[in-house]
Amino acid sequence: MVEGRGAFVAAYTIEDMIEIYQIREGLEPLAASLSCLHLTAHDLDHHEQQLAIYRARPALRQEDPGAWRRLGRDFHNLFIRASGNARLIRALEGMQNQVELFRGLGRNISPRDDLKSAVDEHWDILHALRARNPRRAEKAVRSHLQNGLRSRLEALHGQRR
Repeated sequence: MVEGRGAFVAAYTIEDMIEIYQIREGLEPLAASLSCLHLTAHDLDHHEQQLAIYRARPALRQEDPGAWRRLGRDFHNLFIRASGNARLIRALEGMQNQVELFRGLGRNISPRDDLKSAVDEHWDILHALRARNPRRAEKAVRSHLQNGLRSRLEALHGQRR
């Protein structure tokens, strides 16, 4: 809201989405790696239970996309905050609204063909964190973000035809 001028809606381009994913791909794997030193099994238990439900019923992602989006957001925020790096946390939290916009866009334009793929990617991240394996966690987060961007770009490309 701008006083005396009303509300404005931000317009984002494909280039904006790519830039946001590039920043996430640079920072979130680092956060996951650092969080391996701080996360406990207890910290991960809730997410493991929730992901197990989605693994058993992949269609649940489409039945309640809001719940899936919240789980994904909360999971990413868990390892970001557990990184213990205040500047890294602030940088990623500062992008939170933009990230959420593209998370929501992804559910609208590209419900992945394989409903289990993002669930399995989160599962892989969680188990790398549980194993306290920084390299594996970093690699799993990077792969997850690359796949997310790729699926959104493919969906947008398909819509333009």
